[in-house]
Amino acid sequence: AASDRRTYRPDAQHSGAAAVGLLAVGALAIGILAIGGCALGVYAVGGVAFAAKIAAGGYASAPIAVGDSVHGQFMFDLDTGVSQEAVRQAIQTLYPKTRRVLIALFVGAVQ
Repeated sequence: AASDRRTYRPDAQHSGAAAVGLLAVGALAIGILAIGGCALGVYAVGGVAFAAKIAAGGYASAPIAVGDSVHGQFMFDLDTGVSQEAVRQAIQTLYPKTRRVLIALFVGAVQ
């Protein structure tokens, strides 16, 4: 009889409430680049974002933090009127080797 149990394969794509990986997207995301309701990573974007380098979100905590409630070395509170150029300069000053696509992601958080 054939079994209908599923086998976990680490090379397969998985989605759900929690995501872990280089690029993690989910309600709880943990990864190098984490995007989700609660995101933890080197770079994080989410409702609540904690990052080792750059975070953007409703609550953002990182050396460079962009959001509504921010905590870090360079804090960009969106409620006080932040320029995209100021965020770009902070990233290029603190992390000059940051890839352009990541700079664009965090600069884009400023509307």
